[in-house]
Amino acid sequence: MAAWFSGSPQSLLVLAAFAPNDRLIWHSAEGEAIVTHGPFVVRSLGTEIELRDTSFTPAIPDLREADGVRSERWFDVVVERRRVRFRARSRFRVGGLGAVDVFGIERRLRHISESVSSDGKPRYSNDYWIDDTDGFCWKSRQIVVPTLPPFNIEVVKLPDPAA
Repeated sequence: MAAWFSGSPQSLLVLAAFAPNDRLIWHSAEGEAIVTHGPFVVRSLGTEIELRDTSFTPAIPDLREADGVRSERWFDVVVERRRVRFRARSRFRVGGLGAVDVFGIERRLRHISESVSSDGKPRYSNDYWIDDTDGFCWKSRQIVVPTLPPFNIEVVKLPDPAA
């Protein structure tokens, strides 16, 4: 997958492992690691600000059926050797299907938006483009940590645990 913070160059990450609880571990050549759970970035290691863990209440919904669903998640972040834990509350909106360019390939994907508020920070929005048949997220733009710019992901090919 390609991943980058808005305003920064793209990095190529390769799928390194399938982890328990439907998590995927991605590595970059620079030694960074990103862990995703469905469309969400839930951990980042080897980066300036490390996201150590993300927990969801209730469990992560199937975004195809999440219209109006409210969720809460806790972030455990390390900034300059200091651990910070904060909460975000969100509400999902399921949009329509549309043509979306993912690495030069046009895919028909459903747009899901997530409106987020986080402990006194200004409200922000995350966007996910998912396959309507299997729920796989091919592209996203999400604020992983509210003090950072949006993090963008485009997946090159569907991960295959049998490969």
